[in-house]
Amino acid sequence: AELYGKAADQGHAYGQINLGRMYEEGRGVVKDVVKAAELYGKAADQGDAIGQCVLGQMFESGRGVVQDVVKAAELYGKAADQGHAIGQCLVGRMYEEGKGVVQDVVKAAELYGKAADQGHAYGQYNLGRMFDYGKGVVQDVVKAAELYGKAADQGHADGQYNLGRMYEEGKGVVQDVVKAAELYGKAADQEHAGGQIILGRMFEGGKGVVQDVVKAAELYGKAADQGDAIGQIILARMYEEGKGVVQDVVKAAELYGKAADQGHACGQIVFGRMYEEGKGVVQDVAKAAELYGKAADQGDAIGQIVLARMYEEGKGVVQDVVKAAELYGKAADQGNAIGQCILASMYKEGKGVVQDIVKAAELYGKAADQGHAGGQNNLGRMFEGGRGVAQDVVKAAELYGKAADQGHADGQHNLGRMYEEGKGVVQDVVRAAELYGKAADQGHADALNNLGRICKEGKGVVKDVVRAAELYGKAADQGDAIMQIILASMYKEGKGVVQDVVRAAELYGKAADQGHAGGQINLGRMYKEGRGVVQDVVKAAELYGKAADQGHAYGQINLGRMFESGKGVAQDVVKAAELYGKAADQGHACGQNNLGRMFESGRGVVQDVVKAAELYGKAADQGDAGGQNNLGRMFESGRGVAQDVVRAAELYGKAADQGDADGQNNLGRMFESGKGVVQDVVRAAELYGKAADQGDAGGQNNLGRMFEEGRGVVQDVVKAAELYGKAADQGHADGQYNLGRMYELGKGVVQDVVKAAELYGKAADQGCVDGQINLGRKFESGKGVVQDVVKAAELYGKAADQGDAVGQVNMGRMFESGKGVVQDVVRAAELYGKAADQGDAGGQNNLGRMFEWGKGVVQDVVRAAGLYGKAADQGHAGGQYNLGRMCKLGKGVVQDVVRAAELYGKAADQGHAYGQYHLGRMFESGKGVVQDVVRAAELYGKAADQGDAGGQNNLGRMFESGRGV
Repeated sequence: AELYGKAADQGHAYGQINLGRMYEEGRGVVKDVVKAAELYGKAADQGDAIGQCVLGQMFESGRGVVQDVVKAAELYGKAADQGHAIGQCLVGRMYEEGKGVVQDVVKAAELYGKAADQGHAYGQYNLGRMFDYGKGVVQDVVKAAELYGKAADQGHADGQYNLGRMYEEGKGVVQDVVKAAELYGKAADQEHAGGQIILGRMFEGGKGVVQDVVKAAELYGKAADQGDAIGQIILARMYEEGKGVVQDVVKAAELYGKAADQGHACGQIVFGRMYEEGKGVVQDVAKAAELYGKAADQGDAIGQIVLARMYEEGKGVVQDVVKAAELYGKAADQGNAIGQCILASMYKEGKGVVQDIVKAAELYGKAADQGHAGGQNNLGRMFEGGRGVAQDVVKAAELYGKAADQGHADGQHNLGRMYEEGKGVVQDVVRAAELYGKAADQGHADALNNLGRICKEGKGVVKDVVRAAELYGKAADQGDAIMQIILASMYKEGKGVVQDVVRAAELYGKAADQGHAGGQINLGRMYKEGRGVVQDVVKAAELYGKAADQGHAYGQINLGRMFESGKGVAQDVVKAAELYGKAADQGHACGQNNLGRMFESGRGVVQDVVKAAELYGKAADQGDAGGQNNLGRMFESGRGVAQDVVRAAELYGKAADQGDADGQNNLGRMFESGKGVVQDVVRAAELYGKAADQGDAGGQNNLGRMFEEGRGVVQDVVKAAELYGKAADQGHADGQYNLGRMYELGKGVVQDVVKAAELYGKAADQGCVDGQINLGRKFESGKGVVQDVVKAAELYGKAADQGDAVGQVNMGRMFESGKGVVQDVVRAAELYGKAADQGDAGGQNNLGRMFEWGKGVVQDVVRAAGLYGKAADQGHAGGQYNLGRMCKLGKGVVQDVVRAAELYGKAADQGHAYGQYHLGRMFESGKGVVQDVVRAAELYGKAADQGDAGGQNNLGRMFESGRGV
């Protein structure tokens, strides 16, 4: 410094410049930038080009002098005018940037050219850049590469870096990534941060060099150590991912922070993400929003987008969807496709902005025009639905195709859908399957679902339920509730997978945990049935309730059933009806049908059969088989509607056509009886058979009856017994009764009265009157059970309490005789009366007897004769006999022995012993008939064969006297 000073004092320009540099750097003297500028000025004043250049730099930066870019440009110009290459480069830059001079890129290129012509590396590099981008010269990438090469050959780092880029891209030179890596390396060796970063990228990707992520991290580190923000960001990513370095999210956050502190927008964004996620720093969403805001304030589109998201979600800031839309708009205005797409969705939904689907379509279009796959896909959706644009499915398919070509999963899925449906394209299920497959490979849930479905159906691909289950499983693993439900059903049924009800319940549970009503309902059913889980009807009701609370009709119906039956909840038929009503109000057929049933029976609502029929009708109109059956029943009986058996048969037929077993049974019954249809027992048997084939107990029982009687089928009592057995095994009361009857008679099975009694008992326990009566008969007679007349009376009583006439007659008989109960003839008469009121011949006959003898009623022989007549008119042998007796005696009727003989004959023809005996006497005496002792003896014989004492006595007398025998 002392020596430079001596030279400077003599006015030596170089001495002045060198001493100025010592003052500028504080080397050998106390640092003094003002003194430095003064010394540079002295050299410049002598016309020294270097002095002019360095003084120009002081004025440009405002170091040691008041900043003055015009003065700086003037000084650079003076050096340039002397042909000084550095001066030419510096003033060229001022013209390029319009700094201190009017911007003039042509002038800038000319000045860089002058420096380049002198072989100045910086001039060659800058002129190369001008040719590279067509700035101030006609674009010429070959010329650019040549100039970068000249600078590179002189060891100019920027020249090496840019020539490397040209080789990497094949721009102006033949592409050569190895050469590119070599050039980046030369720049990197000179501590060129860009060279270090790009060479790092080459090592990270194995491009032009052997892949080496450790080397890549090392190079990123060198750039970061120079304070290069991009180097810091990329190195941070390596630490975050544990790539080439030991994973260290704290170090990653620190590096992102350094880049952010330099005001680098990308650094601010990624550092914000670390705070948002609590990764390497304590989670702080407010700090994250602040950092995103800094990037946004710089006009960074991504910063605007992520800050908008924070406002949209109210994360780290007060929620403000208007502010969010404004920020998305700023990004969109910069042409950012993501911002355009998100803003479009805001307009589509009317979120933070006035809803405007035309504007939404316009924004999707802008993104699509940039080749943004999401924009293309969304615009395709707008064209498909005709939302914001005129509907155009061809255009929609075209846009989906563009997105699909970029590997956009949603685009592939949507285009697949178009091909499957033949919408906007020629239908092609094979192509659809291919596109679903591409989207599915990316884990697209809907594509996995659709591809699974077509694999399951064999549509466009070979049918493969195993593959379908695998695809549904992938979607389910993503948490897709619908796929979890579908896969659960496959496990439940063992379709495409090994049956596993535990796994099925687990999958239903996953869907239920997401609040999916379908999952809640299916899991509820599993708990109700104890399939795959421990049976728990309380839990089932709770799950049905969750689905019902979401307004899900099936949830309402299933919960209604629980309340109706008191299963898992306290029984509450009012609540059940209310729930069925909610489902019915949604137009749900099953809800309408069940609510109709409640109105029909008056359970939980005021009974209203008209309302019931109306509700059954609504369900029937939707094709609901239950509704069709129930409405058919209403028309058959004329309940709530005008009776119409033809309409009833038609409705049963509709249900039967759907394969509904109840419909098949009911229609079979109509054909069997010729009610509403032409009688056809063959058709009846066929319909019962269809129901039976589905395992329907009623169908099995009815078909069994047809085989037993040989109606519509060839008689086969073995087959009949077998069918009754199938129905009985399902707990069908009529099946149990009929099978019991077969065992009692030894019909189609080996006779077994014990087994018969057991089956009657099962039917009786279900309230089957025939079972109760026949089991009562068994206990009364001690046949197949230990005789127990008390038990017999109890069973007859149960049948009687149900209003069964036969039960009433039998119970009346027990009271009349005091068998199994305390004798009570009044009660007996009352029971016979109930049976008689129903038109039961046995009841009429027995009540007639009570009136004849004044037993339990005031004696009234006229009333007695009338009742015997009613029984006789129905062909009742006892009634015929008793009325015959009344006619013979003129008791309660005008005496008429001819009528008496006629009635005795009718009873005798049915094997009635008393009828045979008394008719025999009429023939013997010729009273009411032509005397015929042969006929008399024959009739006495028939009565005698049945053990009738009068018959035996009179027949003995005939043999003794040789009369008629």
